[in-house]
Amino acid sequence: MSNFKPLIILAMFWVFCCCKKSAKTEIHDITYTGTPAIGDTITFHYPAAKGSTYLWFFADGTISSNDSAPKHVFSKNDSFKITLYINYDPIKNAHQSFTKTIYIYPAFYFIWKGTPLVNNALTFTAVTPPGC
Repeated sequence: MSNFKPLIILAMFWVFCCCKKSAKTEIHDITYTGTPAIGDTITFHYPAAKGSTYLWFFADGTISSNDSAPKHVFSKNDSFKITLYINYDPIKNAHQSFTKTIYIYPAFYFIWKGTPLVNNALTFTAVTPPGC
């Protein structure tokens, strides 16, 4: 058994010192602030490391953004697949990419008839823009 001790010690040394330890990858999600409705400004966020570069695509035919927290306005109601590339390098084809589907709802507002006074009835009507 004593002949195997050096081999066991060498194997343990190799496992603990030489094997690559996988780094714990933290998964984040693209988030946004603002109301997801036509014509409203939405600000997108992703908690990337300081010094990262960004390339955002909004899937609505508009120009992409390289801001870290871009503001965007959608012009129609639909679902859009937002794509973010972190540290995009087209030469090395190296990057991390993240996607999130966002649903943009029709914008609407209310009109009323009547005078807004105490004990006076008002009639509210919801209005949506044409094409929604």
